[in-house]
Amino acid sequence: MIKQLLATAAIAAVSLCATAAPTVLWTADAPEGEAIEGWHDFLKLSAEESAVLNAGDIVTMTITAKGTTGWPQVGIFEGDTGWPPLASTGAGDVPNSVTLAITYDMAEKIHQNGATFKGESVYVSEISYEKSAIEVGPYTVWFGPKQCAWGDAVSVSNEVFADVKVGDKLQVQYDTAAPEHTLQIILGGWSGLNLATYEAGNYDFMTIDEETGWITIELVEALANFDLTVDGDVKNYDAFKLLKEGGVVMQGPCIVNQVLFVPASDASVNYYAVGGFQGWNVEEPAQFTLADGVYTLVAEKASTMKISTLYGNWEDFNSATIAPSMTDQIFDDGSVPFVVTPDYEFVMDYEATWTVTINPDQQSIKFSTNDPRPQVDIYVRGGMNGWEAVDEWKLTSTDGNIYKLANVSIAEGVEFKIADSSWGTINYGASEAVAPNVPAILVYNGNNIKLTEAVENAEVEFDLSTKTLTVNTGTGINAINSDNATTVFYNLQGVKVANPTEGNIYIIKKGNKVSKIAF
Repeated sequence: MIKQLLATAAIAAVSLCATAAPTVLWTADAPEGEAIEGWHDFLKLSAEESAVLNAGDIVTMTITAKGTTGWPQVGIFEGDTGWPPLASTGAGDVPNSVTLAITYDMAEKIHQNGATFKGESVYVSEISYEKSAIEVGPYTVWFGPKQCAWGDAVSVSNEVFADVKVGDKLQVQYDTAAPEHTLQIILGGWSGLNLATYEAGNYDFMTIDEETGWITIELVEALANFDLTVDGDVKNYDAFKLLKEGGVVMQGPCIVNQVLFVPASDASVNYYAVGGFQGWNVEEPAQFTLADGVYTLVAEKASTMKISTLYGNWEDFNSATIAPSMTDQIFDDGSVPFVVTPDYEFVMDYEATWTVTINPDQQSIKFSTNDPRPQVDIYVRGGMNGWEAVDEWKLTSTDGNIYKLANVSIAEGVEFKIADSSWGTINYGASEAVAPNVPAILVYNGNNIKLTEAVENAEVEFDLSTKTLTVNTGTGINAINSDNATTVFYNLQGVKVANPTEGNIYIIKKGNKVSKIAF
């Protein structure tokens, strides 16, 4: 049985502040719920529909009754790929509500390939989601909170630990306000290596911060050949092999907030950049400098750039480039999370001396510059002028931000873009048709711009700072002059920003239009 989520329910408007009320994804036709007797498709979301689910969201599946087969359980899967689930849990006593937490890794996968909710031996009446109060970062592999008990465990899949190595860290945060916080952290599953909190004092590699609630297990080399006395017998464990094969389970009277798996900072790993500032030479790229745990590169006269952990040839370099992770997350220093993805190119707002900062611990990147925005030649280039940069279609500016061209006539169906003479850093199109007198936020290297109607003797106005195009005809209501059309910037946490800075990603709201751009 496959149920496709209705597009009208799945495509939610961009929200600039978190709301407490859950958002319903699906509701059963009957109050007793819909039966799921086996691990077959139940609710399917396309990649576009899955965009409503982001890192930090908690999905709740309301279980109304137990089915007729097996142990009741549910899970969320990537696309139609089937087993194993990205996250799964037992339904416990019924009726009940079970939750599935969306991490960064899960969000990336379902945004690309969609998601499917499946289960076994349950009746489901509703599926909803809401933002967690837990601050979720790129290393979060599980979050709650969840009230654990003996036999009611938090589990992390072995897939998370596929590349585990010496120097990595496993961190668990518990609720310090809870009356009890005893926890067994079992590496490799139920029969694996039990590193209980009540024995933490016996291990040099395990520490507990009782003020913050963080339990840290350093995955040291000794854990590859570790002897532990269990019921009077000495048993030998290889923690790295156990993690790769069985993941982690945690049980005990404890409220667990989140689990992190933090890769080791390896000085032999570096970051390399190529671009016009160094001749796009992949054999001798610009190398970042590591100091105080942070990688830094200063690139003079840079406008575009690729960054990778590999170099020497284009095949290797492009296989490990990094890109900003488009999630609702921004760090205190203004940097944003990044992910590894093939063949990604950063495009800066203008040519300048850019400082690029990479923080490997929080896996974030930031671009910054002190150079002022230069005056540039910007043109309307399209079907009306053979897509050339000609003086008759050149916009002028007095402040370097607002560019205008008067007495413009564009016939119906004629397409155009806002660009410089080289189709370089100024090359802006639109994701949808643009109506005269209504500001439209353009997209770098976007589709050709189409007007909803022909214009004569109009004024083309382009705001380079906000990437906003307005074709003023002098008739109708000009949204620029209304209060609703004031351009408002928000960071990716939904906080209003008075003075946006270059190199960061913002949500922009102008009138009834909302979009996300990289400055």
